[in-house]
Amino acid sequence: MFITVVAVGGAPVNPNATPETRALFDNLMQIQQEDRLIFGQYNGTYDGRAANYVGDIYDMTGVKPGMNEWHVPYLYNFNYSSKMARLHEDYAAGMLIGFFWRMYNPITGGEHSDTSDGNGGTIDIDTLLPGGIYHTNYLAQLDMFVEICDDLPKINGNPIPVFLRFLPEMSRGHARWYKEAYCSPEQYVELWQVAHDYLVLSNGLNNILWQFNPNDTDDASTNRFGYKEFYPGHDLVDICGRNTSDFDYLMGTNAMDSMRHAIEVAEEGGKIVAISQQNSYKNNGDFDLDGVIEEGEFASVSNWWTDAWLDRLVEDDLLGKIAFSCAWKNNDGAGESYFLPFSGHEHESNFVAMCSMAEVLLAPDLPDLYAAPALTSGMVWEFVASEGLSSGDLIGQQGWGGDAGAFIVDTNAPGFLSATGSWKSASYGPGLASASGVGFKIGAKIRFTETVAAVGNKQMLQLLFNGADASTVNVSLKRQSTGNYILNINEDSGAASTQKGSSITASVIGTTNGSGSVSSWLYLELALSKGSTPTNWTADAAIYNLETDPGMQAALDSFTHHFVTSNNFADSTLVPGIQSAALDNAQVSNLTFDSITLQALHNTFAQWVAAYGLLDAAADPDGDGLNNLTEYALGGNPTNANDDAILPTLSDDLEYIYRRRTDDPALVYWIETTTNLISNSWETNGLVEMGLGSIESHIEAVTNAVGTDDPQQYIRLRILIEGNE
Repeated sequence: MFITVVAVGGAPVNPNATPETRALFDNLMQIQQEDRLIFGQYNGTYDGRAANYVGDIYDMTGVKPGMNEWHVPYLYNFNYSSKMARLHEDYAAGMLIGFFWRMYNPITGGEHSDTSDGNGGTIDIDTLLPGGIYHTNYLAQLDMFVEICDDLPKINGNPIPVFLRFLPEMSRGHARWYKEAYCSPEQYVELWQVAHDYLVLSNGLNNILWQFNPNDTDDASTNRFGYKEFYPGHDLVDICGRNTSDFDYLMGTNAMDSMRHAIEVAEEGGKIVAISQQNSYKNNGDFDLDGVIEEGEFASVSNWWTDAWLDRLVEDDLLGKIAFSCAWKNNDGAGESYFLPFSGHEHESNFVAMCSMAEVLLAPDLPDLYAAPALTSGMVWEFVASEGLSSGDLIGQQGWGGDAGAFIVDTNAPGFLSATGSWKSASYGPGLASASGVGFKIGAKIRFTETVAAVGNKQMLQLLFNGADASTVNVSLKRQSTGNYILNINEDSGAASTQKGSSITASVIGTTNGSGSVSSWLYLELALSKGSTPTNWTADAAIYNLETDPGMQAALDSFTHHFVTSNNFADSTLVPGIQSAALDNAQVSNLTFDSITLQALHNTFAQWVAAYGLLDAAADPDGDGLNNLTEYALGGNPTNANDDAILPTLSDDLEYIYRRRTDDPALVYWIETTTNLISNSWETNGLVEMGLGSIESHIEAVTNAVGTDDPQQYIRLRILIEGNE
């Protein structure tokens, strides 16, 4: 039966974004939708009051923040080598890396606050644009970032993905040569377009996610300097950011409404959302909230981070709509300017408590941001604007690649995708690592028109998974010479094989085998799953008539094909896709996709057991002392007795670490301890969970601190499936 899944939505605006950049976008979008956010700070691992420039978040929590943001001119012009070394360390720690760019005045070379033209007047933005006398000066400033990207860490030869908060804070308050007093919205957008084209098209920087960042509004009720006034457009922005003032936020006025403005635009365009700059303290360090917090609203000022900031995000339904929050910097002690607590600050303990909460992600809590996220539930593309799609070529949108002009999106309600010709392909770019699940399913809701009576047996459509060495497993829908239809499974993943389904009469498809006959809405699907060995696979094909059987209870035809793949295919990344086959030869036209669905399979124990051909939870088919449930819960292989690396470990630092699945909410894990094995008295309060780390896309490492109060202690991990106690 079809399972409804949630659309991830959106894609980088650069269709040539590196695979790692596409993965970063997808991971940020996934975090955003999971009621979690990444927390970090501008210069958060370099500035601060802590000794040795380790950053105050690290000094207080013992771990690196979830993100760090560097100011382009200050990185480039001051202590470049030491800052770049620290940036490399941040990347190695798994952090999100970003850049903030209040560009120097391109005419005078003065700082961003210099609004002069060098001749006693104010800056003329037109002189910086193409054809202007200082246009080359503007491009020379952009070269600064080209050089920085050359020195970034590399993944597969590509500079790591970063976000770029470009020409920020153009509205309200701050002195900027590009602010609204000197720069019209049209000029601002052109400055942005020129920078984008120069960095991306001319210099090949395909590692950038572009962040738009106005200040919060002067007046939330009128939305002065509304979010769209300077907005460069959905084709030039990946991240919708906004500065916030937390004093206003506590009052529920400007800052909160400002974030809603950003979220509204982001949801319209399928964008990531960020609190670009969170100002939690005044520049003089004063945190006196008298007159700001309503009496009795919070237990005490000391609980501000947990009870005011984070709880307010939850209560106002903003948490599941924001991917990350960046606090402004703490200085190095030369003054009273700071925007987060520091070691010894009166709010240190509450800040640390906030950082330990599941909703807040620091570096150890993050998945691999630069690898495609696991498909734990699924995706559905319905080809509407609210998903971030735009009318036109599917290729380059939401991670889709393939033949240019092969499939055309029409986002007009209700939205659809149309095939443009024969043997045209589209594929979903990130791909699915075969290790991330036992199997995958691709489905499509389709309709077509018969042009004439059928002649010959001709393919009209394929759903497929592409593997290594251009190998493919696909299901095709064919129109037969009789006017009937039939499904075929074809694969060349090993020793090539094929299997046909049963002939389906035209009438149950909703057609008449005649000119102009339009089919019913049909749902075609292909499921691919591993069997008891890595190269033993199963393909399942099915087709439903959604108009006569909307619940998909009775397939028009369904069948299973077992086959053996090569080792290369079994270990490869599988790329799902669609293909319009010989439409003209099949005498059909107007092949239309209402939706395409992709979902992970076998993320329950029962399905996992069935996939390996096993019997029950208690069995131990490979004789390694671990029953099937334990193998499943720890991410093992029940047919491999040598996979003991899945077992929990105890480090020299007395840290007990075990593996935990993240793709099956029915699994329950807990740890018990005892001081002897005679009484059989086990307790659950002997260990304290300290942190999480990613091992595989669906497996995390759980670290627990072992207490030292007892000279003798025994530890055991318990696992059960809810409902099967």
